[in-house]
Amino acid sequence: PGAGALNQTVADLAVLVREQAAQSVEDFKACEMWIAMKAPAISDGNNFGVDVQNYVASELKTMRHAMQAMIDGASNYHWQRGAGLEKLVATVSHDTEESTSTETEEGKSKAKSNKS
Repeated sequence: PGAGALNQTVADLAVLVREQAAQSVEDFKACEMWIAMKAPAISDGNNFGVDVQNYVASELKTMRHAMQAMIDGASNYHWQRGAGLEKLVATVSHDTEESTSTETEEGKSKAKSNKS
């Protein structure tokens, strides 16, 4: 394979990981919602159950944010890989510039053409 060639095994695994992470984010959201819906009312005493549910909900939120960061990291990886490959792989480009101008002197027109 040439420089910058796609590693198909890594690409396939990256797709699988992104899909699983996206599913995990949705599962964490569902769990957070379920815990929020099942939270007992806070009373003057014995709020241990509420404290536990709040702790679990905050941990789920932390894990959801970590999964979301992992999903977002994939695009950052591809951007950095592209920038690195751009530096490693020499690109050949040919720029051509063409200009035409017309000058009029004493009733005579002269056309000039330049290519570079």
